[in-house]
Amino acid sequence: MMNRRDVEHEALVIMISYAFLFAGAWNDELLGFQPSIWSHIAETFMAAVLAAEVTVRVATTRRRSARFYALVALDIFSIATVIPGFAWASFARLARMLYAAMRLTVLLDRLAAERNNAMYITALFPLVVPVLAAAVFAIERHAPGTSVHTYIDALRMCFSFSLSLGNVRPVTDGAMAICGALFLLGLITIGVFTNTMSARYQDS
Repeated sequence: MMNRRDVEHEALVIMISYAFLFAGAWNDELLGFQPSIWSHIAETFMAAVLAAEVTVRVATTRRRSARFYALVALDIFSIATVIPGFAWASFARLARMLYAAMRLTVLLDRLAAERNNAMYITALFPLVVPVLAAAVFAIERHAPGTSVHTYIDALRMCFSFSLSLGNVRPVTDGAMAICGALFLLGLITIGVFTNTMSARYQDS
């Protein structure tokens, strides 16, 4: 599958990556839930699944570019953050959140182009925004004067920016950059949705 069915493999890798990210975000209190034994189990289990996927990917992939090795290195570094001694490297998870969101966006665009269906782009809202909200919460939660105190606050802010400029602005440059990117993606997505719906009722 890794060498012949690129889209399916990419979707599988992203799904595993997302599950690992959300398990880690839960354990790091980035989703508004208190960490527990179950959050530790979920994070450890998903780290093991991701490690297995990386091992299989390295063993079976024939086409190996510089991007391939860079992603493997990021995966290994991300997995290492579950070890208590590597907790200081939690910034790798933030980088992974941003990378996973970007990678999913590229995959959705690819699916829309290959299958000639622009509606795939609208999946940005339920799939990409929640991950970016966790990144915004991680950046904003300790900033002075911020209005983001919970993951729900960050999620609300990200959704408002993806649909408009939003009534509440983040105070940090990093969160502002994410929200600005969401605003642009929202404009594109709404435009694609509107164009697709209008084309549906045009005479062929």
